[in-house]
Amino acid sequence: MILLRQLWDREFLGSIKELTEEHKEKNSQMTEEHIGYRNVAVTISVFMLLLAIPRLPYGYYILLRWVVSLTALFSTWVAYEYKYKFWVFMMGGIAILFNPIIPVHLTKGIWVVTDIVVAILFLVSIFKIKPKRELPKEEKV
Repeated sequence: MILLRQLWDREFLGSIKELTEEHKEKNSQMTEEHIGYRNVAVTISVFMLLLAIPRLPYGYYILLRWVVSLTALFSTWVAYEYKYKFWVFMMGGIAILFNPIIPVHLTKGIWVVTDIVVAILFLVSIFKIKPKRELPKEEKV
C-alpha cells in the first residue's frame, strides 16, 4: 500500500508540477510593451500629481484619484509579476489611498505632501520595477 502511495505521489504530483511550470512559461503575460505602457502611465500620474499642488477645481482631484489609483494597480500587477514584494505593497497602498470609490479625506496640506511623496515613489519605480536579470544556467555535461 505504501509503495502504491509513493508511486501515485511521484507520478501524479510530478506531472502536476510539470504542467504548472509549462503553464507559467506559456502564459507569462508581462512583456516589454506592458512595461512601456506602465512607464507612460506613471509619467502622466507624476505630472498630474505635481500639477495638483496649487488649488484647482474639485473635479480635477476626482480625475487625479482615478488616474493615480489605476496606475498604482497596474504597477502593482507588474511588480507582482516580477516578484518585487516591496513595490507590490507600496503600489497597493497608493491604490488604496487614492481610490475614488471609498475616498480618503485629508487636509490640503497633507495632500500636498502626499502628492509629492507619491510622485517621487512613482519616479523611482520606473527605474526599480523592471525584469530581473537571470544568471545563465550552467549546462551539465
